[in-house]
Amino acid sequence: MLYIKLSSTQFLITSIFSAVFCALNLGLSLIAVINTIKSKQRQVMQSKFWMQILYATYSIFVISMIILLFQLATNWAPLAGMLGSTLGPILSIITLTMLTIEALLIMTKIHQENKKLIWAIFILMHVLLWMIICAQNLLYNPSGIEFDYINNYTKIISFKQIIFNQSILQNFLYALLLSYLTCAIFIMSVSAYFFLKNKHIVFAINATKVSVIIGLACSIIMISNLENVDTINAKQTIALHSLRINNGMQALQAMRNLKKEYTQSEKEIFLMHKHDIPYALLVAQLQPTERLIGTSFETILPSVEEISQETIANTAREMIPNINFINTINKIMKTFLATLTCLFSLLFFLLLRKKLAQSKNILKICITSLPLPVLLILFSILKDELLHANWAVFNMIPTHLIASKLKEVSIQTSLCGLILFLIAALIMIAARIMNIINTGPLPQTSANKIFNHKTFNSKAIYSAQIKSRAVLKKLNAKKLLQKSKNRSR
Repeated sequence: MLYIKLSSTQFLITSIFSAVFCALNLGLSLIAVINTIKSKQRQVMQSKFWMQILYATYSIFVISMIILLFQLATNWAPLAGMLGSTLGPILSIITLTMLTIEALLIMTKIHQENKKLIWAIFILMHVLLWMIICAQNLLYNPSGIEFDYINNYTKIISFKQIIFNQSILQNFLYALLLSYLTCAIFIMSVSAYFFLKNKHIVFAINATKVSVIIGLACSIIMISNLENVDTINAKQTIALHSLRINNGMQALQAMRNLKKEYTQSEKEIFLMHKHDIPYALLVAQLQPTERLIGTSFETILPSVEEISQETIANTAREMIPNINFINTINKIMKTFLATLTCLFSLLFFLLLRKKLAQSKNILKICITSLPLPVLLILFSILKDELLHANWAVFNMIPTHLIASKLKEVSIQTSLCGLILFLIAALIMIAARIMNIINTGPLPQTSANKIFNHKTFNSKAIYSAQIKSRAVLKKLNAKKLLQKSKNRSR
């Protein structure tokens, strides 16, 4: 159905947009915390600079999450009735956490050197990511819940399993590494921009050291844990899915009879095969349809006996994900991670040899590598969607049951409006970030107070990758000339 595909596309675009900014915000909070560990003036200045970018990017993340919640209410309205008791509390915690972080960010603007506020933001950012992973896991790998197919809603078996299990922990660690890697590449790109513009060199060196260490560690861990999906035996899988569809059709017929007159054998069939009912509901011919009977439309439930084995086999075949395409995505992701590992290793080597500022080609590569983490996030979300394409809740609720029956024209219009809005938001946020970067860590008058003649000596210049003695002599001659002019005045 076209309206389901359009709604899924709209939700996927918003999810990718919010995931990118969630990853960037989480990494920036880590960098801000690292710079607050030491109370030196340079570290305080770095913390303030990255917090300014966090102020700008967090607002657009909140807006994208609000759009995501609105899409759940409009395009997937039946989901509230089916999963409201389980997904509702998680979404409430996510909303409250986002608003709390927003309030703390406003407080940090007033009290800029308050380390406790920055630590609180850092912790709440990780709590927010955990709850987002819990909501995602509830759809892709549900545990701790059971679906009541007669009354059409989910029941909580164990809330502890909903918010904490092995799958959530693995996905959280993967998302955390990807967030830190995204931020490391962003910081490295900003530092490379400063190097190429030949300004804020000492600041760029300190930022580069932190980003290289974080990026190198994250890329190595991620590339070692990224595994290909096992190939599927098509014949066995189709046979298994066909069996579950047949069992589900028997349970579906028995469930319909339970609402009228039923026998004990029908009740036993329903209890035995009720978990296979979602597989039967994937058969297009079994989906309820509205037909004009007399002068009014009535919902007709097709008979199970009308479904042929050929139709069942075709449905079972369509349920098999494209494993080759998913493994191709994994190979592309491994290539990107290997490229980033080599890049960070090269940057680490140049830092040790104090030749980073002279390597302009490497610095340009750092800036051009900025889209790579965005592509990694996109491929990660796309891979999950391909593995669970037919399911709103995996093996429990098919997608077509939770899709709102909206007109295709209205979805197309809202999709175009969403794309235009996100493009405009990206342009605005990019302009804001470039304005912060061009302004620099501090205005020039404030920077002169920090990097004065006592601190910004030949040793500091050497640590800023300027090794030429001729450059040092010129700088010292300029200082002496300036002092002589000041004395003559």
